[in-house]
Amino acid sequence: MARVVQQRTSPPYLLIVMVFLFLIATTAAVLFYLDSDKLSKQIADETAANEQIADRVDRRDPEVKQMMAAQGGKTVIKQFKAEVAAKNAEIDELTSLVIGSPTTATKAAKEIKDALGKAGSAREAIVPEILDLHKQLVEANREIEAQQAELADKQALVDITKEGLQADVATLDEKVTLLQGELKTKHSDYQTQLSDARSEWKRLRNSKDVDIELLNTSLAEKKREYQLLQNEFERFKESVRVLIGTGTDPIQKARVPDGKILMVSDQGRLCYINLGSKDKIKPGMTFSVYPPTGIPEDGEGKAKVIVTNVKENTSECRMQSQVPGDPIVIDDFIANLAFDPTRTFTFVVIGDFDLYGTGTPTSDGAREATVLIERFGGKVVTEVNINTDFVIRGAEPTKPETPEAPTPQEYQVHQEQLRIHGKFNEIDAMARSLKVPILNTNTFLAFIGYTPTPAGG
Repeated sequence: MARVVQQRTSPPYLLIVMVFLFLIATTAAVLFYLDSDKLSKQIADETAANEQIADRVDRRDPEVKQMMAAQGGKTVIKQFKAEVAAKNAEIDELTSLVIGSPTTATKAAKEIKDALGKAGSAREAIVPEILDLHKQLVEANREIEAQQAELADKQALVDITKEGLQADVATLDEKVTLLQGELKTKHSDYQTQLSDARSEWKRLRNSKDVDIELLNTSLAEKKREYQLLQNEFERFKESVRVLIGTGTDPIQKARVPDGKILMVSDQGRLCYINLGSKDKIKPGMTFSVYPPTGIPEDGEGKAKVIVTNVKENTSECRMQSQVPGDPIVIDDFIANLAFDPTRTFTFVVIGDFDLYGTGTPTSDGAREATVLIERFGGKVVTEVNINTDFVIRGAEPTKPETPEAPTPQEYQVHQEQLRIHGKFNEIDAMARSLKVPILNTNTFLAFIGYTPTPAGG
């Protein structure tokens, strides 16, 4: 029996393709379904979240629409964050202008930024935070408005002050302008005066140069004349020395009697002298009494008397002191250095005097000595010359030491003490040079017959 040989057929490629496509379509449908369910859930979640941020009523609000339309590719949250950042920058700037430090709005902005940074993971929690931050922002804005109002008040005050200062500055500018004008005028006058003064100075200098030359010539002539006079003076002093006599008694004039005793009564307590009013005798004058043998060099007599009653040719005297055992007798001499019936003696008194024997010479003693001389008829001068009869020399004044940092008054006292000390030495030297008799305090008192009595003694 013959085999039936079957004819081979080609593989069912079409069927394979169809099955493969079916599997792909089925897989895609499943995946689409799964993705659609996931997207639906995401859409529902996003819608719920959006409803929490802004519901349909809020989204119909014109301001919200305007905000959404002006996003420029940004989300509402990003847009809101940008506006918050701008507001925060404005707050910081205003805060710096007003008080110089940030307010709580800066902290609020930072909290907003931190909350927005967490919005992706906790969107449901951001809404309350946003609302709270919005409330803080409103409060911050109110604070800013208050500070802006305060700043406006301060700015108004600043403007008023500025206007006042500007007015003051304008006034000062006017004064400065006036002063500058005056200064310019005075400077011009000064330059003119300076120029005139320089011209006058040159003229005077030229004139003075001529005067100086003439004065130098005159000075040289005066020096020659002075030298001639000095030579003449030396010759005159030599003549005086010759007339006085080098070996004669320097106080010879002091040893000349003025009168004598005419009578003694009342056991020697009263006496009468041969001098009266015609001889310029006055009550209160004193005399020393000397024996007829003469007047000693120290002037010490046997007694001292004072005139109590004056007649024309005679005077009554009362004894003040007497040497024991040596009574006053008729024809005894009387003398007072400062008295002379025919002439006036010239005295110079220098130094300090201790008239009362206290041990402390003073300038007051010098004044008392001057008073005595003038009371008895003498004349007191301050300079020694050839006409000086006597120099009454007290103790040498102490040469003062130079004080440290003296006051003006102390300086003047020091200078006066130096002058007095220098004058003492100058007069003393001149008197010795001219051979003028120099008497100390005790000799002076002895020659005038005077015994000082302290006040109350």
